[in-house]
This record gives sequence, C-alpha cells and structure tokens, in this order.
Amino acid sequence: MSQKPRIAVANKIDALDEPERLKKLTKHLKKLKVPLYPISAVTGEGLNELKYAIAGRIEEIRQSNAESLTDPTKYSADDERRTTNDQS
Repeated sequence: MSQKPRIAVANKIDALDEPERLKKLTKHLKKLKVPLYPISAVTGEGLNELKYAIAGRIEEIRQSNAESLTDPTKYSADDERRTTNDQS
C-alpha cells in the first residue's frame, strides 16, 4: 500500500457557529480524496455512519493484506522485516 488509509472526522457539529468552515474543510478533503464524517458526540449525530465507515475500511485492509499474503507478486521486503521483528 503506497499510502495509509485516512478518514477525517469533524466533531461538535451540533455547536457549529460558522457553517462555512465545515464547507471549506469538506472541499479541501474532497480534493485529497479523504472522506469526512461530521459528527456530534453530544447528540450522536453521524456516529453510526462513522462506525460503519471505519469497519468497512478495516475489512478492506484485512482483505488486501490476506491477498498480499497469498499473492507472491504483492510481497515486499517490508513484509519480511515486520515478520522477522514480530518473532523476536
């Protein structure tokens, strides 16, 4: 994987005093192809969507890792170093 997966979270949307800030952040992150999940820890708004998005990304990563273990063309020297270091 060339880049680590990212998810952005904007908290306290229930107390948003400047909606334009959220719009700017959304636009910026869209350019970077980073999904944004606006949430409110107080009201619970957006939390289910965030939880499902995180679970989905974890599943994608697990599947990708499983494929790389069975596909020798996806093997890298970094994988060997991690395995060696984990055993010590």
